[in-house]
Amino acid sequence: MLQTKDAYKILGLKEGASKDEIEKRYAILFKKYKMSKSQAQEGDSPEIDFEEITDAYNLLMGYGAKTSDEDSKKPNPLLQKVGIDEKKLENFIHYYKFHVIIGMIVLIVFVATLKSCLTRVDPDINIAFVGDFYYNDIEPLEQKIKSIYPEIKEVGVDWAILSGEPGGQQEYAMEMKAVILFTASDVDMFILDKTSFERFGRQGAFVSLDGMAGRIPLDKGFALKVGDEGEERVYGVDISSSAVFEGSNISGAEKIAAISVKAKHYDRAVKLLELLVK
Repeated sequence: MLQTKDAYKILGLKEGASKDEIEKRYAILFKKYKMSKSQAQEGDSPEIDFEEITDAYNLLMGYGAKTSDEDSKKPNPLLQKVGIDEKKLENFIHYYKFHVIIGMIVLIVFVATLKSCLTRVDPDINIAFVGDFYYNDIEPLEQKIKSIYPEIKEVGVDWAILSGEPGGQQEYAMEMKAVILFTASDVDMFILDKTSFERFGRQGAFVSLDGMAGRIPLDKGFALKVGDEGEERVYGVDISSSAVFEGSNISGAEKIAAISVKAKHYDRAVKLLELLVK
């Protein structure tokens, strides 16, 4: 059985090294192993014995000190059947646990979005909020929209809450959802904060409103230059003060409405935009 002093020696650490030092050293050796493995000629063994350094790491971190029960533990027959090394799988999960968590969050968001698209009643218009917003109940908003536009019987509302704080797992998941809303959904109208409007607008996500000067007050408009266009065009309208948000429990610094280039209900989106800016 591997001794503690030998484990320190294998990792190249002094006895009594902290767990933080052990983690860092193991990460360095793991990278060296991957590099050595990729550079090794076919049939050659990597210079670093990954199993040995992993045993040393597990022992010093308290993961690998085997008990008699563990020694007699039977291998998982399912993993054996598919040819997976159980010990290496455990090490992989431990080392990449944060990557796995983020991947699971993204998958859950994607599945939830897909499920909602497949199971819900087809709305008369689809609206998506993208940006730094907060809400706790969308029913008041839906009722307000129906009250100002009686022809609409069903409103679809979706969200991608982008706080602008990079690095968080939830923010990453919401970024992925925003991409889905813009590329793989039937959103007719987007309501965005200024940062999100400019970010996605410059990518050509919205319809130009320049031809609607008689129907929409373009003095409330937000202009952008998209792609190779020589001049700026209006692609969004400020609806922050719209009566539809009164008592709607939706907060945000500004609310800019824009019509999606992929709008399935384009005419309804235009008429709703007219009603929102009154």
